[in-house]
Amino acid sequence: MLCVLAGRGRYSGGVDRPAGPDGGPPPEIEIVAARRPKRVDAEVGEVYDVDVLVYRLDGSTPDGEPRYVRDRDYTEERHA
Repeated sequence: MLCVLAGRGRYSGGVDRPAGPDGGPPPEIEIVAARRPKRVDAEVGEVYDVDVLVYRLDGSTPDGEPRYVRDRDYTEERHA
């Protein structure tokens, strides 16, 4: 399912995501914006700080594609 990501007042791009649990568009989309090496852990290997952008469903485009607006950003620790 094509999902249109909208910036402030203009088209910014699109991503392909599977449908949500009810068969419609997913309520939120997460995109990894950056990944920076943080440390090497003996148990899990390389650990990264990952910046994640979250977009929420905000209606649809004139073409009927789901439209998403940027809702929040966060950074979390992930391992490879």
